[in-house]
Amino acid sequence: TWARQEVGAPGATSQSRTELSSHTEHLVSREVIDFAVKARAATIHMEDLSGFGKDRDGNADERKEFVLRNWSYYELQNMITYKAAKYGIKAEKIRPAYASKTCSWCGHQGFREGITFICENPECKKFGEKEHADYNAARNIANSKEIIKNNEE
Repeated sequence: TWARQEVGAPGATSQSRTELSSHTEHLVSREVIDFAVKARAATIHMEDLSGFGKDRDGNADERKEFVLRNWSYYELQNMITYKAAKYGIKAEKIRPAYASKTCSWCGHQGFREGITFICENPECKKFGEKEHADYNAARNIANSKEIIKNNEE
């Protein structure tokens, strides 16, 4: 079946990749909603990725091209949004600028290299500690007030 066929494997069809992607998006979005319902969340914050994959001039960034071709974040976010609405949960998009480079504990910019973030504020309780940059960014997005209204850019 298509679910057993490895994406990108010889003989994998475009349809099988599309079906697998759609199936995965449904599973992941269901997990997000189940978690939000269990946590009694009123709002789900998601990173606004509308400009992802473009350089400063608006052209496709070749380094991110692979991700864009293989990850349908737009569909995943749409599924989370409509499923959240069924439970009365708001889904809001957040400005992602510096989310992984700003300490989620004290709000000061720190140092990021690869997947590691280190707070450089000596007054912070996390000063000098290594933390996963994505975890740090997720905390910042969850607590952000930088909500994008009505698909503004």
